[in-house]
Amino acid sequence: MTPRILSILPVVQSFMHNTDQLAKEVFQNVHKGCYHFILDHISQCEDHPQDVQSLLITEDRNIQFILLNSNPKNVPISPDRHAKCLLYFAIYSGHRWRNSDISKHALSLARSSGDQKMVAHVFFVLATTYGRKRAYDTAEQFFSESYGLFSQFTNSDSRQQTLECGLLVARCKLLLHQPLELIIEFLQSLWQLTAKDDFQKARIRAMLGECQRHHGQFSEALDALEEAKDLFEKTGRLDKVAETLGGISDVYFVTSQFDKSLASIQEARETAKRLGIASTKTTAAHMNFKHAWCLVSLQRDTEAMSIFQECLSTFESAGELSSAARCFKHLGMIHARQGNLHDACVAYEGAIAKLTELADTTVEGRHEIMELERLKEEAKGLGAKLAIR
Repeated sequence: MTPRILSILPVVQSFMHNTDQLAKEVFQNVHKGCYHFILDHISQCEDHPQDVQSLLITEDRNIQFILLNSNPKNVPISPDRHAKCLLYFAIYSGHRWRNSDISKHALSLARSSGDQKMVAHVFFVLATTYGRKRAYDTAEQFFSESYGLFSQFTNSDSRQQTLECGLLVARCKLLLHQPLELIIEFLQSLWQLTAKDDFQKARIRAMLGECQRHHGQFSEALDALEEAKDLFEKTGRLDKVAETLGGISDVYFVTSQFDKSLASIQEARETAKRLGIASTKTTAAHMNFKHAWCLVSLQRDTEAMSIFQECLSTFESAGELSSAARCFKHLGMIHARQGNLHDACVAYEGAIAKLTELADTTVEGRHEIMELERLKEEAKGLGAKLAIR
C-alpha cells in the first residue's frame, strides 16, 4: 500500500486556517490523513520498527502540530479513535524523543472522556517515557497510577496489565534504592494476583532475584532466579529462560565467579539463538555485551574488544545512548589496560558525548559523567608521564 504522506506544512496550515483561507473540507481531510497515517504506521512500531521509522520521522513535525493543536470537538474522527491515535503517537514520541508532551495531551483527552482504561494506558506511556529519562521517581508515580486503575478491571488483559505495571513499580523502587523489605512486601502483594499463573509467578521471582542481587543477598538471589528459570521452562517460555540466565550470570559476575558467569551467559546466548531471539539485533547486543564483560574479567581483552565494538554499532543505530556509552567506557578501560592511552581518552570522550546527548540530569547520570571524566584525566595524566620519560 502506498503510504499516506501529509502535504501541508504546520505553519502554513495554521496561518491559512486562522485567516479562513483553508476550506473546512481541506482542513478535515488533512486531519483525517494525519489520524489514518498514525493508525496505519505507528501502531506497527513495535513489530516493524525499521519499516515505519523513516516515514514517522518524515512526518513527526506535521503530526505533532496537528495532534497538539486540535480541538477535540472539531476532530473529524470518533473520540475513541482520536484518543487511540494520541496514545500510539505518544508511545512513538516517548520512545524516540523521550517527549512527554503528546502523552500529557492524551491524558487530558482521556480524562475528559471518562475512559479510565485509556487513562491507565496513558499513565503507563508517561511512566515509560520518564523511565527512559531516568526520572524514576516520576516514573514510579505514573506506573502506580496505572497500576491502581488497571486493578479496578477484572478481565484477563487488565489483570496482565496490572501485573506488568506492578513489576515496573518494583523496578523503579529498586532503581530509587528503596529498602529491600519494602520491595519484597510489594512483590508479595503482586503474588496474590497471579492465581495459578506460573508464568507471572516466574516473573515476580525473577524480579525478586534481581532486587536481592542489588542488595547484596547473592545466595538468595541465585535461589530466586533458579526458581524463576524452572518456572519459565515449565511454561515453555524459553525467551525468559535466556533472560533469567543473564541474571544468573550477573550474580556470578559480582561475586567474582567469572567462569560460571561466562558459562551462564553463553547458555543464555545459545538459548536465544535457538529461538531466533538473537535475530533481533538489540536483544543480541545486550547478551553479547554481558559476554564481553565476562571476557574482560577473564583477561581475554582482544575477544571482548571485538564484541564491544559490534555492540556499540548496534546500540548507536538503535538510539540506545546509555548502552552505547557503556560500550565506549569498557573499550576505554581495555585500551587503558593495554597502554593505548590516546585511544582510551577517545573512547571515554565518546561515552561522555553519548551521556550528554541523553541529557540525563539525575544524580546517577551526573555521577557517570564525573566518573568518565576522572578516567579520562587519569589516562591523560599517565600518557603525559610516559611522554616525559
